[in-house]
Amino acid sequence: MTDNRYYGRSKLGVVRTRHVNANLYTISIEHVCVSCGTLTAVQLAASIELHRHIIAEIKQLYGVDIPVDRKHIVGHCEINPITKPNCPGKDFPYQSILEGVQRVESDTTQDITLARGSSYHVKLTSPSKPAFTVGNGAVLQTFTGRQNGNEYIFGIRANGKPGQSTGVYADGKMLFTITVK
Repeated sequence: MTDNRYYGRSKLGVVRTRHVNANLYTISIEHVCVSCGTLTAVQLAASIELHRHIIAEIKQLYGVDIPVDRKHIVGHCEINPITKPNCPGKDFPYQSILEGVQRVESDTTQDITLARGSSYHVKLTSPSKPAFTVGNGAVLQTFTGRQNGNEYIFGIRANGKPGQSTGVYADGKMLFTITVK
């Protein structure tokens, strides 16, 4: 027998199986627009920053990671297809929001040179701890520093020979290059 309450008809199995109003365990963001879900550049940027802030606060307050994917960042139409079948609209930029939320920002944006044996610290801002690596572990060695909310400090030690260089990566994306002098 189908549950006729809106959550009993949700497109999301996790909502249907809980048998309780989704407002009691979800966080909602209202996007006001009249263009089938298309957001202006300013609205998109604000939405991305709001998602990042909420994710970081939930992590800091409750120690819970909200996965950044379409199973966890959903539209009202997926929770309540009965009375909200078009919310937030067919053109809503879910993928742009997910990509923006997952973005890792580095305080270092230019290539640098390090003396052999010296260290450098980079601050990354991300909603969750990024995978931090270097292209060649013989040239650079990484180590984890501290975390404060959504800010992560990573260390890099130059172990290579003078003239060697390699990239520094977060979540598979190259941030900058370090050359050993």
